[in-house]
Amino acid sequence: MKKDEMKRLFVSMPIDGGALEGATSYIRREYGLRTADPSAAHVTLLFIGDFPSKRVPALGDALAERFREVPAFPYELRGVGRFPAKGGPRVLWAGIRGEGFRALHRAASEAVGSAPGDFVPHVTLCRVRKPLDPSGFLTEFDGASFGEGTCDSVQLMESILGRNGARHVLVRKFQL
Repeated sequence: MKKDEMKRLFVSMPIDGGALEGATSYIRREYGLRTADPSAAHVTLLFIGDFPSKRVPALGDALAERFREVPAFPYELRGVGRFPAKGGPRVLWAGIRGEGFRALHRAASEAVGSAPGDFVPHVTLCRVRKPLDPSGFLTEFDGASFGEGTCDSVQLMESILGRNGARHVLVRKFQL
């Protein structure tokens, strides 16, 4: 299939990125790294990857059917971490806790016909492309609470890669 016949997709839950300003300003100040755009802050529930454009409407219907089974739930943005856990970090993130995240991940996986994988609910704060020791960041924000909210919707998003990073475009929104 040609590249223009494919869409790079993921399923996410949007959050208020402004709540993470303390952590992102620390990263910019202490490490000189570019942080994620707060207006695009989200929890990736499932990265789908390249998907045939003509099958996107059917995928949206399958997701809608699965998400009907998941009720809205409260969440808390709390703590920070890194991927991978050992060696040089590639991602610094804020944790997010809530009883429904695994159910959303499972529902999204089932809709695309894949088995649910390892899933750590988080909000990416920045990608790391140079060696750094994140211990100051991890210590400063260990257990920090960044706020609470309610997960009452999720989104199917398209990720369009560009020179300045990815641009995210809403494909379909699902109410829980």
